[in-house]
Order: sequence, then structure tokens, then C-alpha cells
Amino acid sequence: MQMDSYYFHDDAHFFAGCGVPGSPDLPFADLIASLSEPLPEVARQSAFREYRGVGLELPGTARGGTGNGINIHRRMMDVLGRMGPATEEEQRPQHQQQQAAGAVESSRGFRHMMRERQRREKLSQSYADLHAMVSSRSKDKNSIVQSAAVYIHELKVAKEQLQRRNDELKAKILGHDAQQQCVKVQFEVDEPSSSIDSMIGALTRLKSMNVKTRGIHSILSGQRLTTEMNVETTIAACEVEKAVEEALQEVERNQLPDSEAPFPGSRSAWPQTSHVQNVF
Repeated sequence: MQMDSYYFHDDAHFFAGCGVPGSPDLPFADLIASLSEPLPEVARQSAFREYRGVGLELPGTARGGTGNGINIHRRMMDVLGRMGPATEEEQRPQHQQQQAAGAVESSRGFRHMMRERQRREKLSQSYADLHAMVSSRSKDKNSIVQSAAVYIHELKVAKEQLQRRNDELKAKILGHDAQQQCVKVQFEVDEPSSSIDSMIGALTRLKSMNVKTRGIHSILSGQRLTTEMNVETTIAACEVEKAVEEALQEVERNQLPDSEAPFPGSRSAWPQTSHVQNVF
């Protein structure tokens, strides 16, 4: 701030008829010099500070300047106008792809989570059922598995004991002696005179030989009689077979008149077969 030079006038005409009053000596030179010095600028208080980031300056501008005297707002609008539409078009497909990929990953992760949850629920339910069966004191999984293993071993031992007991009872009921031979006698007779008489004759002959019968299975189909017997005997199997054949021939001879009977001592003319097989 600079002031014009002060011009001193003569004060004599203001004091006509009187003497000019005395004036104290003042340091006018120092006062003028102090007035000619500029006042210091007062710092402006503001809540904002200038952000000086790296790489954020607009092209053509220098730090601390507006750049070629162009309005900063206009330049900013020009830059945004040039880069806005292209950026939106480029970002839109990328955003859609990201959304699609995120949806796929989310659904895949959700399915995996649900499968894992179902697997854990089934596993927990299986452990609970096993715990109820083995009556384990502890609900720890290792304790439940160990108790189940011991329980299964006990069941196997009990099964073997019951199987042996069952075999003993069967042998006792059937009266089977381990020293006696068990054989299966099979015979067939075509057009028998009487199927009942044939069966009775075969059984009577076996009884006379001290052969014990364990089971009989007979089928009469058309004109053929098929019989299967399980017997116990100490006699050779061939002897049993021969005895059965003779018994069947004798039954057939007894059923026919004397005129039609074959010559004594000759083989029978009736078609019949027999077979003996060892069972054990």
C-alpha cells in the first residue's frame, strides 16, 4: 500500500493576528516510512487442504498452476466427456461377465456346502444308531467304532456255537451214527402194477438188511415211478442196490398171474433201473 506524499501548507493565515502556536517536533520521516511498507497478508483459514497426489495432474498443467490459462473446470469436463462413454461400454461386458462368474461360483459353492452338510448329517445319524446298538458309554466316535468291532466279534463267535449246536441236534434227532455209511438209493419202475406195493417191498427188503431209512422222496409221473431214499447202512452200496432190484422184481411177480410169470431164476422182463450213490 503506497500513499501520496504529504504536502505541508503554511498555517499562518489560519491564525490571523495571533502568533503561530508552536508544534512539537514529531518524527514525520519515520511515520511516512512505516505507512509506505505493505501490511503482511493474513493467512486464510480453511477446512480443506490441497491434495498433491502423484499422477493425478491433468495433462498440460503444472503443479500449482492452471495450465495455459484455461479454466480447470472446462478442462475437466472435456476430459470426462472423452473418456466417459468408452469406459462405460468397456466396463459393462466385464461387469456382466464378473456377475455371471460370481453367480456360477456362488451356486457351485452352495451345492458343495449342501452336499457336505448332508454327508455330515448322515454320518452323525449313523454314529447315533451305532451308539444305540452297541450301548457304548462314551459318545466319542473312536469309542463307538471300537465297541462295534467287539460286538461284531462276539456275534461271530455266538453264530459258530449255534451252528455246531444245530448240527449236534440234527444228528441226534435223525439218529445218525458217524460210523455208519449214508447212501442215497434211487430207483425207477416203468408201468408198475402197484406203486404202493413197490415202495412197501423195497422198504421191507431194506429193513430185513438192518438198513435204517432217513428220508424218502417218491414221484409217480404217468406210468413211471421214481423214488429216492436216504439210508444208513454198514453194507456195501452194491449189495443195497442189488437187494432193492430183487425186491422190486418180486413185487411185480406177485402181482401177475402164474401163467404170465417169468421162469424162476431169469432176469425180469419189466423195465426198471436202480442206482446207489454215497451221500457222506
